[in-house]
Amino acid sequence: MPHDLRQTAAWQALDLLAPAFDETPRISRAAGLTLDLTTAGYDGAVQQQLFALAEELNWSSARDDLLSGAHVNTSENQAALHTAMRAAGDKIPPAVKGDVLAARAAIQTCLAKVQAIGALDIIHVGLGGSGLAPLFLRSFFQGAQGVSGSNYRLHIIVNADPVTLRRIQQQCDPRKTIVVIASKTFTTDETMLVANQLKTWLGDLRRMFAVTLQAPLAEKFGVPKDHIIPLPEWLGGRFSLWGGVAFPILLTFGPQQFEQLQQGARKMDEHFASAPAEESLPLLLALAHIWQQNFMGCRTRVIIPYADALRHLPAYLQQLEMESNGKACVVPTAPAIFGGVGSTVQHSFMQWMHQGSDLAATDFVVADRLPGEAALSEVLRRNALAQSAALAHGAPPEFPGGRPSNMVFLPELSPAALGALLALYEHKVYLEAHIWGINCFDQPGVELGKKLARQISTGDIPRSTGARLARYK
Repeated sequence: MPHDLRQTAAWQALDLLAPAFDETPRISRAAGLTLDLTTAGYDGAVQQQLFALAEELNWSSARDDLLSGAHVNTSENQAALHTAMRAAGDKIPPAVKGDVLAARAAIQTCLAKVQAIGALDIIHVGLGGSGLAPLFLRSFFQGAQGVSGSNYRLHIIVNADPVTLRRIQQQCDPRKTIVVIASKTFTTDETMLVANQLKTWLGDLRRMFAVTLQAPLAEKFGVPKDHIIPLPEWLGGRFSLWGGVAFPILLTFGPQQFEQLQQGARKMDEHFASAPAEESLPLLLALAHIWQQNFMGCRTRVIIPYADALRHLPAYLQQLEMESNGKACVVPTAPAIFGGVGSTVQHSFMQWMHQGSDLAATDFVVADRLPGEAALSEVLRRNALAQSAALAHGAPPEFPGGRPSNMVFLPELSPAALGALLALYEHKVYLEAHIWGINCFDQPGVELGKKLARQISTGDIPRSTGARLARYK
């Protein structure tokens, strides 16, 4: 339920406290990850009030509601059980076990179908999470430790850009290509425009597959019934990585890699389900971000992974956080999020972060071990640590410091480590939403834009748009 968290005793106490960089180590570990909040910008007094705020707002009850399948998506009156999609068989909540097992069975059927058909290329079409998730996983698995070469050439279309579509078609032979259309509703305008183009180009619909909630629409489109992977109603688009949207990744890199990703996420889920407040990584990170956003005034958060394999992490978290928590509230909610790969960004926007007039908070993501030359890995780690120290403590008077950062250390670039990292941020986003009193599982702003785009296509012109459309006549 919505609430005014400014009326809580803990919030009012936090309002009286000041940022601090006292160098006290604040290090917690779970699911193979290490969360270091030493430079998060608070001291012990602030930390205790942050815990008090979480307790006042019953964070543990909210956690239990999410994991048990309560209808935490209040506007749509449904559960948000993305954790069930990655749960072990005996841990799947009974209410959705049929949905989960049906999706898993369909994935296995479709994997066998593709292997029987034979192909060199896979073209995956999906907008939002349906495209961003495979794009991220592809780049990660290409650089992860212990992942063998790919089985297919995977092409991912995330936009209705005719140049991209033509380029991919020129690279592929339709007689040796599989097309996967990922759309929950199977009505998204851009997705279906591209799908229709590929349908004509492909010719043989026996090489077309679909990932969707709307199986009847996919069948009407021409996708064979046993080529359809169901998406449950309760699985949101930005969490769809854990469902059939990952199908092209399983094809390209093998199911065992995806299983390791799920195992890592399960470990974080298990930690989240039982850890007390003082040890809960999702809660600790959520509270640090709330302190930085609402009390330090950091209206921007920068995500900097020090590994090329994680280059799509900033965009992935941008959608996860800004689409989930970019909602109206009595206090500022999700900050603007951007990022890039270290140490490249040290020569671009880090100058603004050190001396710019706006205050930003940073999440550094660092792998303890990278495959290849050890000396290069050491340089990356050294740079990440140096940037965090410089932001926090500066070199007055030119560099004032006082700029917070959080560090997440992965043991290595493995699928399991990535799974734990993604689950950490998912649970963090949910706890922030609960504390702010908003629903992180709907996206009314996204739907408004789609509605207006459809109006334009029918001649119902929105305000301020008529003159702009005239240029095309």
